[in-house]
Amino acid sequence: MVYQNIHGRTGGRGLRHWLLIPKLLGIATYFGGLVAAAAIILVFKPETAGQWRDLTQVLRAIFVFAAIPGLTVAMICGLLLLRQHNWALWRMRWMKIKLAILLITLPVLHLFMSGRLERIRETGEGGTAMTQFNIGLTVAIVTAIVVIVLGRHKPRLRQPGRTLAQPRPPQQSPPPQSPPQSPTEPHHAAASEGAQA
Repeated sequence: MVYQNIHGRTGGRGLRHWLLIPKLLGIATYFGGLVAAAAIILVFKPETAGQWRDLTQVLRAIFVFAAIPGLTVAMICGLLLLRQHNWALWRMRWMKIKLAILLITLPVLHLFMSGRLERIRETGEGGTAMTQFNIGLTVAIVTAIVVIVLGRHKPRLRQPGRTLAQPRPPQQSPPPQSPPQSPTEPHHAAASEGAQA
């Protein structure tokens, strides 16, 4: 008996399914790095200046080796996926909102949070700088959740028209046209009716 793989992927589907895997891994690494940083801050309670500096080194390592590389991979794969659809997704409102959130929050949060860590490292104490870093980390986690939800659910946001997930409406074929009658056909029909009478 020969089994056919009717559920396997066929060729000619482009690079979409190859780009989705590293994109999802990048998103998981970025979000996991943010959550890991929050967990370390909740568990680790520094008391001396050396412990505060150790905390900053651990947090900086999480961002340098996990969160930022994961975000970079996710963004590169996302741009390549946009190219796969010939930039059709760029016309969607949810995509514009998602990109606007990323373009605004990422540079601001990066500069803000790295500045707070540098101040903690220099002073050897938390205080206001640690409170501000926690606020920035909370905003980063909430922003990541919003972006993930937008990318997953793709809401219409009152945008009319057909989405990429909807099939194209079937094209209706024109109704068949009856062949034109010759001028002699009515005469033959009338003659046959008279014969029958």
